[in-house]
Amino acid sequence: MRTKVVIESPFKGKNPSDQDRNRRYAISCMIDSISRNESPYASHLLYTQVFTNEEDAEDRNLGIEMGFQWGEAAEMVAVYVDLGVTAGMREGIDRATLGGKIIEYRNLPETDILPPYEPTLGELVSAVARYFGRTYIEIRSQKRKREIADVRHVYCAVAKSVYPKFSLATIAGELGRDHCTALNSIKIVRNVVQVRDMYFEFCSKNKIKPLIYEQTKEFSTPLDS
Repeated sequence: MRTKVVIESPFKGKNPSDQDRNRRYAISCMIDSISRNESPYASHLLYTQVFTNEEDAEDRNLGIEMGFQWGEAAEMVAVYVDLGVTAGMREGIDRATLGGKIIEYRNLPETDILPPYEPTLGELVSAVARYFGRTYIEIRSQKRKREIADVRHVYCAVAKSVYPKFSLATIAGELGRDHCTALNSIKIVRNVVQVRDMYFEFCSKNKIKPLIYEQTKEFSTPLDS
């Protein structure tokens, strides 16, 4: 039977680049743990993809507490230290120590620390949502508040930039909507300065080439359906 293991690794980054690095590192830690005949659990990787916002203290504390509850059933805590030990990790280590858990400190082989990472559309939704202080669930909801709708529009434009060959139906499908939603969102990003600026900011911070627009030119890429 596989050993039940809680994974401790850094997650919250100073910027989107650090955040992406930490997420990819956590995935590598999970893979390493599985290769050791373990059943790993990483609440910081799971909950932040689904509903918690790391920038919101209440959300972050809720995710940490739920992770600790799962940790009570674990037999061991694996602490991966290649990127350092953060305050959040130390809190998990302290909790595990008080609970009498086995704690093992690990390093990954250098070639495995940051493997190539290609985001899925679902991960793009989560990344865009987190960047603008929202959650995956909010962006996929039927809420029409401008602060939520604007992030939804940015996701559609970013997805078309990252995956230009994907149809609008495929991009909107990740939101539970049809291609008209993506078409309308891309038009809004083109025509509304505030939303366009959000799109360029996200692309710049995450090193995404804005294939759909250039800041000094009109929209020119044909839209497919």
